[in-house]
Amino acid sequence: MIKIEPFSYNMAKRIAKKIAGFDSSAQSRFEDDDLSTTQINLPPFYPLNSTPIIIKSPQSKFIELCKYSTFQNYNSSNENIKSGTFRMDLHSHSNHSDGWGDVKQILDEVAEYSNKLYAKTNRKFTFALTDHDDVAGVIEAQQYISENKEKFRHVNFVPGVELSFAFNSNGEVKSGELLAYFINPNSDEIKQLIGNVRTNRGKMIKNFINRLGDGFCVDEFRNYFINYNDETYAYNLHYRLRNYAQIKNRINLMAQEYGIDSRAMYRYLMRDYIFDDTGRRKVSKSNVTPDSFDKYLQENLFETNTNIIDKDIDKICHEFYPKIIDGKVISDTENSLELIMETFKDNNSVLFGFAHPYFTAKEMQDFKKGFDELLKISKGRIVFSENYHQAYPEELTRSNQTRQYISEVNSYLISKGLVPIGGRDNHSPHFLTKPFLT
Repeated sequence: MIKIEPFSYNMAKRIAKKIAGFDSSAQSRFEDDDLSTTQINLPPFYPLNSTPIIIKSPQSKFIELCKYSTFQNYNSSNENIKSGTFRMDLHSHSNHSDGWGDVKQILDEVAEYSNKLYAKTNRKFTFALTDHDDVAGVIEAQQYISENKEKFRHVNFVPGVELSFAFNSNGEVKSGELLAYFINPNSDEIKQLIGNVRTNRGKMIKNFINRLGDGFCVDEFRNYFINYNDETYAYNLHYRLRNYAQIKNRINLMAQEYGIDSRAMYRYLMRDYIFDDTGRRKVSKSNVTPDSFDKYLQENLFETNTNIIDKDIDKICHEFYPKIIDGKVISDTENSLELIMETFKDNNSVLFGFAHPYFTAKEMQDFKKGFDELLKISKGRIVFSENYHQAYPEELTRSNQTRQYISEVNSYLISKGLVPIGGRDNHSPHFLTKPFLT
């Protein structure tokens, strides 16, 4: 085996193509799980002019690793942790988006588990950080790993991001998410793709609140619906703005009924509705909705003649929604799939996959036609599907009908040639809360 530095890969690839029989799809059963080096496999005792050379870049080795991994390799059950079967997590978040964990703390715990895994199985642990529409965590992670190479010698770290995208589904704007791997977080393409959306989302918040007028405040919205960094992961931010507008409008009207200050009433009701007695959030930001708030009012016996939804407020909200013009999604606060693919058209190093495909399928009238259209737009760039997603809500997976639907979606995407992958979609402060393998 000859190892070559990454910068030599393109040259080696050109040489290989000149030698008869080069096939970039040629795969042998996966044995080498080290993604840190590019390698050329030269079968012994054969002349170069008659034997294919199989070049394995980190990306091709990663694909091969995923092809031979199973559901159990992504499942962090106690049994799998103790046996060393749990070997991969390709979907995780830090406090740079909607996770609670510090990047260094998460990585320290990944390294600890990886060392024990390697001692038991002689296998590295493959870990991807995929914050929502944000790569600051990846930059921090790469710097930390480079400064502590010995600590992370048994970790395959894959720089990633979870990119939200909007798409046209039978004339309606719907949303999905892509997992992108092997990104360069400092590249102009990433900075432009994420930076523009982040800037425009911040502008939309201010413009939206100004459009609502008196009785509405940016800080009130931020306190309960997003973080103060405007949460670049908050795709479909216009829906959160609508939720705030409808709830605050109702509280304004309730304050008139009760004859009290609306701001004080908003603070009291929202704290009681969203947080428990210890101050821990019990309603996630994306689930703070007019219907959920109405249920809270009923359960706590608040009497009011106000409506859940105000039609005039909804008209204002719709002014800020993405539009479909000539069949394409037009929005400066949401990236379309077309724009993402166009941005990376000259960068074949980045690998894409559908995140939690069930959620995207639910946005479609016919998931087969819907995914076919998305795959057509991607022009072959989407190669993975997170069929082994580990974080579907328990209330969903308890339903036989839902489990069957998830299975049908997963099977269809496999039939389209996508490689199944998995991830825990972890948002907690720790990499694992269960005991490490012993």
